[in-house]
Amino acid sequence: TFAPSLTSGGPAVILLTHGELTVGRSLEIVGPGAKLLTIDASGNDPTPTANNGDGSRVLNVDDGDPSAWPTVAITGLTLMGGDVSGDGGAIRNSEILTLRATTIRDNFARVRGGAIYSEFGKLDVIDSTIFANQAERGGGIASKSIAAEVNTPFTTSIVGCTISGNTATTAGGGFLNEIGLATIQHSTITENALLINGARGSGIWSEVNFGFFDVATIVRSSIIAGNSGGDGLDVSSSSSIFMSAPSVLSSGYNLIGLDDTNEFDRPGDVVGISDPRLGQLADNGGPTMTHAPLVGSPAVDAGDPAAVAGAGSVPLFDQRGEPFGRVRDADEAGGVRIDIGAVEVTFTPSADFNFDASIDGADFLIWQRGLGATGLAATRPNGNADFDTDVDAADLGVWRTQFGAVAAADLAATTIESASSAGIFDSWNAQAVASSLALSADLQQASPRCLPIVCDAPSKDRFFTRVGSRKAFRLSRTR
Repeated sequence: TFAPSLTSGGPAVILLTHGELTVGRSLEIVGPGAKLLTIDASGNDPTPTANNGDGSRVLNVDDGDPSAWPTVAITGLTLMGGDVSGDGGAIRNSEILTLRATTIRDNFARVRGGAIYSEFGKLDVIDSTIFANQAERGGGIASKSIAAEVNTPFTTSIVGCTISGNTATTAGGGFLNEIGLATIQHSTITENALLINGARGSGIWSEVNFGFFDVATIVRSSIIAGNSGGDGLDVSSSSSIFMSAPSVLSSGYNLIGLDDTNEFDRPGDVVGISDPRLGQLADNGGPTMTHAPLVGSPAVDAGDPAAVAGAGSVPLFDQRGEPFGRVRDADEAGGVRIDIGAVEVTFTPSADFNFDASIDGADFLIWQRGLGATGLAATRPNGNADFDTDVDAADLGVWRTQFGAVAAADLAATTIESASSAGIFDSWNAQAVASSLALSADLQQASPRCLPIVCDAPSKDRFFTRVGSRKAFRLSRTR
């Protein structure tokens, strides 16, 4: 664990300057949350703005003994800044590794696994987000879980995760399975890309390097769509002279873009979805960023109708953790059914834009800054309370109706001049102007966390929320 004082003033960064951190024994690393603490390997990189393999990864999980497998668990961190000439931009794993509620972003590996490369070990990635990583193969995660010489019957498991915005050059924009068994459940793999024509599997690529090794990637209740580049396929696989069947298998209830496996024909599978209608990668609540399904998404209420939260392989909560239950009725119109993918949504209008269970002045500021957003940008974290296609005065109306969760003693702390407010809203639509000016009495009761700023020129950012200062720490390895 980490000292509470490390993040008492706000989000903090531990900057590595003496090489990667090696974990060679059983260990549990518990961070305060992925939004609060980042371990950044860019301090080891002489050219931190270039992905050229001259830096280090964050963690090397390996005890050096091929016959022993320590158990390592990592929770509640962000890992970034890796830049390696080999495999595993942030993590290289050869042991039994579990990652939970963790973000791995902005890492580079010249060969395999922009974020993670797991070789001859066991890897479980749970409720985590892997984004903006890059490698030759396996832009997000690359897995090779069988080693014949030491007979390791290990697997790679991805449950309740978001793999987004990663890039690969030749294969597996989001995920690459080279050898062994991998399972993907209740996850969203989208907006990953391949960089050259003819590259294989912009979402996932499952291959057989050697005919005498088994390889299978089993997918259930997951979204693999909206990826791009290469062969144009979200899901692609190879076979060998010993294994003529595709190495990707469906366990049902998946939302798939394009694929060449012809395996997604199980109950609940939907194939050919070019637009899964997902919101932008955003803070939708919980410790990691996610893609929330929008109104009209084919993922909503489309999972296994028999799924029960916490029963069997169904998680109790979605990727965001408590209180975001895994099986809910999206429109609260009856017929509870699990959604496909990492996030379970509900479309009951709500002006709790920052997901803090309180509808107050801070939520108004979010609406104010998001006003005018349309399409994929019109998400709840941007002020869309009624889940339509834009952020407008109707969302403000929801806020007005629901406003009042803040104690009365707190509501009298901030005053706002109507004339100044009029200046801010002049460039917006007339309905918003009228509604906003009518709020002057309400805004005089805004949360004390919101600080009025006097501006010479009108600005949508007239009010700012106080945030903690960002700290950077240097960490030297004990030799």
